[in-house]
Amino acid sequence: MTTTFGLFQTAYQGTPLSSFADVGLGCCGQPIEGTYIFGRGNWVNETADSAGAVTFGSPFARRTPWYTQTDFNFAHSIKVNKNNERQVLAFQANISNLLNQHSPVSFYEGLNSANFSNGLFEFQIFGGAPFYKTVESGYNAQQQATASGLIKSSWYGTPNIWQLSRNIRLGVSFTF
Repeated sequence: MTTTFGLFQTAYQGTPLSSFADVGLGCCGQPIEGTYIFGRGNWVNETADSAGAVTFGSPFARRTPWYTQTDFNFAHSIKVNKNNERQVLAFQANISNLLNQHSPVSFYEGLNSANFSNGLFEFQIFGGAPFYKTVESGYNAQQQATASGLIKSSWYGTPNIWQLSRNIRLGVSFTF
């Protein structure tokens, strides 16, 4: 008779979050480009007043919460025939996420609504070089959001993917 068990612990620092907005809406309200308007790895708090005017806070570094998970393995084997040592009956249990932790691993990062077609510099992408000169030389995102009538996404900043729940896998084997 043999019994073994194992415990495995995982801990990861959270993933950086980056605010993005759709830029240059084109035909049929489809975005041309999703752009990190405050730079990759920067998050802004966004608010909208009753009139719908959007206000951006100062960019800052934000991460998802720590990801931790404990996995457990248990195995028990029994020799079923004392005349033949190779005949073994074994039972096994693998439990992933033993403590059933439920941490968010992703947040919705899009500033503008996915329901209403809107974004920064709507239809200006077809203006050619002047458009590219504007967006590539720097602009005030707050002023552009107000001028474009940016509609805030109700999903912005909310969790949209979570850690997998507890999973148990059982097994029985007979070796002869």
